[in-house]
Amino acid sequence: MKNSRKMLVGLSFCTLMFVGCGAAKLPETIGTTTISIDKDGGITSYLVEEFNKEYYDVSELQKMAAEDVAAYNAEHQDGEIPLTLVEVSELTGENAGKVMVQHKYNSEEAYAEYNEGEFFYGTVEEALLADYDLSALLLGVKDQIPLGQEMLMEKPDKTYILITDAKGVIYCPRKITHVSDDVIYQEDGSVDTTQSAGVVVVLMK
Repeated sequence: MKNSRKMLVGLSFCTLMFVGCGAAKLPETIGTTTISIDKDGGITSYLVEEFNKEYYDVSELQKMAAEDVAAYNAEHQDGEIPLTLVEVSELTGENAGKVMVQHKYNSEEAYAEYNEGEFFYGTVEEALLADYDLSALLLGVKDQIPLGQEMLMEKPDKTYILITDAKGVIYCPRKITHVSDDVIYQEDGSVDTTQSAGVVVVLMK
């Protein structure tokens, strides 16, 4: 289980088009590891890896990924299924020689647990109740002006925040206003954390 998870976690994304119901809208062309967050906190990840060796078998990868997800759900399911393997498929055309694995998580907790990382999405108020440190320097995405702590706390129940160490391009379901200083805000409204060190913070309204 752990070996297959290590294989799937470090993947890089290619050119695909996916728009999940209730999720942030993704562009038609994606060129790096991508994560999409739903308004309800569900997460979809799209992972692609080189798959160009003669001895590689997509059906074997499908079986391995399915077994990994089933084992995780058996350990963590409490009512709703926390993790779904949506698809494992070989890509064609300009992306031939790659394989795509798509996972759907029912919550940020499931994503963090399965990937053994940090992932919180919720209001500032909820982050404080969960004992997250919100002292990170946050810069406005338009003007690069630092956000003061007093402004951060103005509407803690209506301001949303993402705290994660996930690396890739992340699409959020709300308008991003501030990011930590090592996060790249992109023109399509996403954030790129691939060059970030450690945990990053993204503020939304």
